[in-house]
Amino acid sequence: MRQLAEKRELHRAQDSLLDTGTNDSLIQASSFVQAVEERQGQMIGCPEEIAYRMRYIIVADLERLGQSMKGSAYGQYLLRLLADEA
Repeated sequence: MRQLAEKRELHRAQDSLLDTGTNDSLIQASSFVQAVEERQGQMIGCPEEIAYRMRYIIVADLERLGQSMKGSAYGQYLLRLLADEA
């Protein structure tokens, strides 16, 4: 029962919405996203990763997308997803 409650809490945290209606809340949301991405090594809201994990695209698609942006941290992140699975 405890594991189910913990899973629910984790799910809620992953699906949370961030208020960005004011300058202060936008800065807070930005800081939160930056902290999570740096600590966990995962990007928040990466459409290519989501599409890959949901099997909408295949390895070759993700690799092509990553290669097309390999000069950026975002493209390197996509390529790292593939390397981590190998």
